[in-house]
Amino acid sequence: MTHIKSILLVVLNLFFGIGIEAEFLPLRFNSETPQSRNSPDTLAPVRQQWVRQSPLPTGRNLTGVSWATATHGLASGEALTLVETFDGGLTWREVVLGSQSSGSPFYNVLCKDSQNYFVIGNSATTGRDIFRSTNSGTIWQRITQFPLGGSWYHIDFVSPTVGFMGSNGAAVSSTDSGATWRLASGYPSCPVMYGMDFRDTLVGLCGGDRVTAPDAGPGIFKTTNAGVTWVRKFSQSANDVLWLDNTTAIAIVGASIYRSTNEGETWSEISSQIFTGLDEMALLPNGTIVGVSLAGDGWRSTDGGVNWTRTLEGVGSLPASWNVSFFDNNVGTIVGQSGYIFQSIDGGLTWTALNSGIGGVEFYDLEMRDNNTGITVGGNGYYLRTTNGGTHWDSHRLQVTGVTFDRDESLHAVDWVDQDFVVAAGNDGVVYKSFDSGVTWESIGYPNLSGELDITDAKFLDHNLGYVVGSRYGEAQNMFQTTDGGVTWAQLNLNVGVSLDFVDANHGWVVNVGGLGYRTTNGGTTWQAITLPNQDFSPTISKIDFVDQNVGWAVGWFGYAARTTDGGQTWQLQNVATQNDQILGLHALTTTTALAVGAPSGGSPSLYRTKNGGTTWSKAALPADYSLSAVFATAANNIWTAGFDGVVLNNQRLAGQ
Repeated sequence: MTHIKSILLVVLNLFFGIGIEAEFLPLRFNSETPQSRNSPDTLAPVRQQWVRQSPLPTGRNLTGVSWATATHGLASGEALTLVETFDGGLTWREVVLGSQSSGSPFYNVLCKDSQNYFVIGNSATTGRDIFRSTNSGTIWQRITQFPLGGSWYHIDFVSPTVGFMGSNGAAVSSTDSGATWRLASGYPSCPVMYGMDFRDTLVGLCGGDRVTAPDAGPGIFKTTNAGVTWVRKFSQSANDVLWLDNTTAIAIVGASIYRSTNEGETWSEISSQIFTGLDEMALLPNGTIVGVSLAGDGWRSTDGGVNWTRTLEGVGSLPASWNVSFFDNNVGTIVGQSGYIFQSIDGGLTWTALNSGIGGVEFYDLEMRDNNTGITVGGNGYYLRTTNGGTHWDSHRLQVTGVTFDRDESLHAVDWVDQDFVVAAGNDGVVYKSFDSGVTWESIGYPNLSGELDITDAKFLDHNLGYVVGSRYGEAQNMFQTTDGGVTWAQLNLNVGVSLDFVDANHGWVVNVGGLGYRTTNGGTTWQAITLPNQDFSPTISKIDFVDQNVGWAVGWFGYAARTTDGGQTWQLQNVATQNDQILGLHALTTTTALAVGAPSGGSPSLYRTKNGGTTWSKAALPADYSLSAVFATAANNIWTAGFDGVVLNNQRLAGQ
């Protein structure tokens, strides 16, 4: 098994003294952005009506979690993310700690007790992102008495006063409850640490990799002098190490568990059941061990690591870092990629997702069945589903073969057909159908459809009759029809490939990105060619949407919008925006009302709206950092929009204004 953590750490940082500071943009989930504070914005009252529903409490990757009490916990992650809950995870708030580098991460957080907390990151020369609170997080102070130059992942206190930290090639210790820290060991003797655990004030273990000769290489290392020197005791790479008692310790080595019964001196394999491998482990007071894999799988052992049960199936994409922490024998949390937060209140037997939506994923399409139930689909097979109007979005993933080197299976289209029947489709020919409103899914695409077909739109008229359209490299005909619910698919001889719509079994339209398309009035028995108007250059169409047999819109890049009132035979250009605007999503509500979303190049995401058939359009900035790709409104004046970085916004008042 490739050691992903070792690749991430060793490649990024070969020497202690060079902090790992990746560039990440912070997610803002309040309605006021720095741009709106610094410049006049006449649309501010409108923007404040929008509520962010995903990702919450954060969309950043989380790498640390700790509980001060059974209800008060903190989680840390990329872009100096620190979030805090006081009610056991029901609600969270953002904790803002100052730094000279907003792109820096917080790697871990520790609640040493109910009063004393630590959050740790880089200690580069621009400023040490190592913070401490002695009053339950009310006030945080940067620890300035701290060595410069490392990326600090691990923190462990063995008494009220004595603690240790480990990094990418260094160890430090404190004897005054964490107020000051001194360097115990650094380059070249200290290993790059993937996992660290101290038994007492002198003896500790770490899994890692010493990067310099003559003793370079991976292994399990032991110190008996408080981290001053480290001696290799085992020669295979270990992600994490954990003391079970004064003589017994276990370690994660690939997909196996190794154990030492003589204080870490020798090691032997005791289990190879964890086929996903583990990233981190936690020891509960009753001796139960809970671990989490690099994909977010949760595993549990009650016999010292010999036998394991997977209690949480991960939904993460490699490579990623995950972490696990328990407050007592019952309350614990797993955190990781894209802001995932899973909580257990029964010692890791069962898990509940606390996060609403996820970050790091672009959502391409969104449809609501009604004001409560809806689905949005996006990259790498991820989709979000809500049954309470978006107050909470559950995150899931659809996979046929899964994401591999030559397949990403991103979902680009969702179509709600009736009360319970919904279809989703996307790259590599994947199509799924659900008869229970998206709770369970059946694959009906690849391999019945070509794995080279990247589906961009889908439309079903009933449980049997449906169409998909997309693109395949080097082939023009990319529209397919099924009349048996996806058991078989027939290719239609039409040169198309971006968006389609049907209002009934007879009346349908399909266009390619350049604005050439076809219309049918007899269920596809015959098709008539149509051409959308250009703007003195060929259009780049994103989406078409029809209200009835006659009225429909098309939108696209460069501020494109056109409308037809005769079933697509003729089209009229409409003045929606400048050619600087990229319009990606469209929803036609009535013959006179339509909504679209997108963003000006380099500008704020925007909502475009007409209530008079397109004679005039209004444009309003939306409270998001990146472009939005999908918009949907119900008859009850309720609007949702979704797009880049997992964002879902809701406005319950704007549609009817």
